[in-house]
Amino acid sequence: CLEALAGVCSSTQARASLLMRAGMIADVLGDETSAQSRFEQSLRMAPDDPGTTILLADRLPPLEADAELSLAELQARAQLCGTRAELAEPGAGRVDWDLDRAEALEYAGSLAEAGQTVGSVLDQRPDDIRALQALRRICARGGDRRNLARTCQTLATHLADAQGRLLLLREAAQIFDAELQDVDYAVACYRMILDAEPGAAEYQRLIELLIEHDDVRTLYRCYSARLNHLDVVGEQNERVPVLLARARLRAGIGDLRGASRDLKALLDIDGDHNAALLERARLLERFGEAKQAAQCYQHFLTVESDLERRASAELSLSY
Repeated sequence: CLEALAGVCSSTQARASLLMRAGMIADVLGDETSAQSRFEQSLRMAPDDPGTTILLADRLPPLEADAELSLAELQARAQLCGTRAELAEPGAGRVDWDLDRAEALEYAGSLAEAGQTVGSVLDQRPDDIRALQALRRICARGGDRRNLARTCQTLATHLADAQGRLLLLREAAQIFDAELQDVDYAVACYRMILDAEPGAAEYQRLIELLIEHDDVRTLYRCYSARLNHLDVVGEQNERVPVLLARARLRAGIGDLRGASRDLKALLDIDGDHNAALLERARLLERFGEAKQAAQCYQHFLTVESDLERRASAELSLSY
């Protein structure tokens, strides 16, 4: 019996080797409990033996979220995975063992050390999905909201699943906007959401932020993207307020011709829109197109009930 022989050997290394062989035989015979026990004894006797480390590490079951392991067991698992990573060839194999180590450290509550391990993986492979998922969990457990949001945003750019991407982006946007008041990052997340889902409800919040912070360039792009989307889906009436907003934006930056075109497009949808009629009439008047301006003023007077605005239009018509 190899176990009995190991018991009388004077050499620690020899005893460890015999126990490892006994474990391998038990494993072949299907006695997993005895095999695991002998491997662990062998590792305790010769902790630097690569063969035993590899055998024990390769037999580790996946670490489930609800696994009932003690702190000592988790720490031992982390140490074993770390040693196995050192024995692995550089590349995917070593990365997997480093992440197994980080996972055990995370479950053991050693979040800083787990984060450092994951960070070293991301330094080599910044798009590693498993590492990003691990970092997201670590940040969530540790209450690091800023890095949680950033990790969600980064992870979203690498996921293939469209719904998964949107969930991550919405989580990131909510943290950046509502919790951290980080407008730049919030806007970036909202724009990514709308790139993926042009009709998303986040459009309204994005527009509020852009107006609040006077980001004219991005605001113009968002209005234009919204108009393209509404055109594609056939929601012509929904284009009206967006066209009016873009027209006013264009007028504000001196693009009067562009503003006039937007107002005309609006009136092609809703010919009785009083604000658009009045604003286009004034623009046409500035362009020297008196006849068309008069027609807009006259049409405006048929739909406007406010006395002050009617008086202004009537005054313009009198010239």
